[in-house]
Amino acid sequence: MKTIPVLDPRPLQRWVVIVPSRDTALADDLISTLRRVGQGFGIPVSDPRRVGLRGHHESDFEDALTRDVPDGAELVVCILPGSGKNNGYRRVKEMCCLTRPIPSQCVLAKTLQKKQMLMSVCSKIILQMNCKLGGALYFCPVCVLLYCC
Repeated sequence: MKTIPVLDPRPLQRWVVIVPSRDTALADDLISTLRRVGQGFGIPVSDPRRVGLRGHHESDFEDALTRDVPDGAELVVCILPGSGKNNGYRRVKEMCCLTRPIPSQCVLAKTLQKKQMLMSVCSKIILQMNCKLGGALYFCPVCVLLYCC
């Protein structure tokens, strides 16, 4: 499935990656792998605007979303630390839905550390991002026949 283009690919052009400074190498891996898997799905991936955080707390992500995400950004990706309750996920989603409406994708730093899984993880992420940007993944002719009849 990694080489079958999606039905309605949405180019990832004006996007932002927010990452704690300690995880910048993981962000580099994420971006380059998203580019690679995006090609297979027919989804062009441009360079994102990178926002480095000095800290890795919920308030650091909140400040970056308020201050560093430009108007016109299509999507924001946040690389979150840890998997505990205070990793910032809830607050990022809350802000991106209510305060600063913009599609968002969160990924845990520990997920990106698993190099053997990175292609698979990024394949799922790029498909989710395509849907969040309004694209469609696949077409099911049987479903259309059932719907039309």
